[in-house]
Parts: sequence; C-alpha cells; structure tokens
Amino acid sequence: LATRHNIKDIEGAYKAFLQKLTDLLRPTPGIQDALTELKPFKLAVMTEDPEETTKAKLMKLGMTGFFDLIITSDQIGKMKPDKAYFDTICKQLDVTPRECIVVGDNYDKDLSLPHQDGALTVEFGGATGKADHTIHDHEELLEIVKNL
Repeated sequence: LATRHNIKDIEGAYKAFLQKLTDLLRPTPGIQDALTELKPFKLAVMTEDPEETTKAKLMKLGMTGFFDLIITSDQIGKMKPDKAYFDTICKQLDVTPRECIVVGDNYDKDLSLPHQDGALTVEFGGATGKADHTIHDHEELLEIVKNL
C-alpha cells in the first residue's frame, strides 16, 4: 500500500492515520457511566487492534482507568476469532468462563467462542439472535448485570 501511494515515511503515515482515527472517535453515550457502575467487577478488553492503536483509542475516549486487563492482537499474535483471546483473559484475571459476561458487537468474532465455553454473551447493537442477550445501549447491560 505504501509503495502504491508512494509513501516513503511509513511511521509518519501511521502516526497521521492514528491521529485521524482518534480525532474521529466519540464515546458511545452512557459508556462512562456504565463502566463506572461496573468498576466493582474485573473488566477486560480483547481487541484485534494493535496495542498502540488500542491505547490511543482508550485514551481519547477517557477509558484508560476502567480496565484491569487489555489483550490485543500484538499479545496473541492472531486475529479474532481465536480462543487464545478469551483463554488469556480468563487465566490472567483468574476467572472461569462461566464467571464472565462477554460483550461484543460481532457475534462470530467476539462472542461465539466465549459462548461455547459457557460465558454469558451480550451482543451490542446486533440482531443475530445467537447471543444470550442483545442490547442497544449500556443501560440494558447494567440491567442484565443487576438481574444476575
């Protein structure tokens, strides 16, 4: 891609991309309040984004202090879906899959493997009907947690 567009400064191009990406980010309404209410629980992020991109996104969104663990593709060495993401989270947080609620916006990539392992799955914004719950805002997630 760099050759095709005659980009000589790869690092500079990546930094420009990252800046543009974070400039466009906006937090989902209600996410900070929901994360604050969920803080008594162990919270983790599993993303196929590289670590640098993930940290930049979380910083821009004001979410860096909410998570106990962040697992990225850099650490796993593979893209999702891959069992290593969820297995790593369970191991590092010392929890079983059945003790987990996994929220994702793509059932196949985010939720299918944790669902098979026994985690409670919540599909955000989707409508596949495969997850245990489908939600459209974070208040609905808080209700699910309260009703456990």
